[in-house]
Amino acid sequence: MYETELTRVRSVLAYRSGWYLGRMTGSSPQERGTLWRQDTEGALPTRCGADETHRCWSGAATSLSYWQETGDVWSQSGRMLFALPLASVDRSLDR
Repeated sequence: MYETELTRVRSVLAYRSGWYLGRMTGSSPQERGTLWRQDTEGALPTRCGADETHRCWSGAATSLSYWQETGDVWSQSGRMLFALPLASVDRSLDR
């Protein structure tokens, strides 16, 4: 069993020794969400945009998948399917 202190988690991807967690930041799925990477040492949020906000993810995204052939993380929000390289997610972690 694994446990996190993050709340409103809507999607999870386990990859190697870490987990990627998509979560809502507000009460509405229409709001932007956050994407976190968690391992045994703790959890870190990703940053994006010129203002380096943490709200880089779709709040409505309810799935995360990894395609090993391309190295992309795939997700779905409403009727939109989107992907980005897992390496870019790791580079954007708030360290």
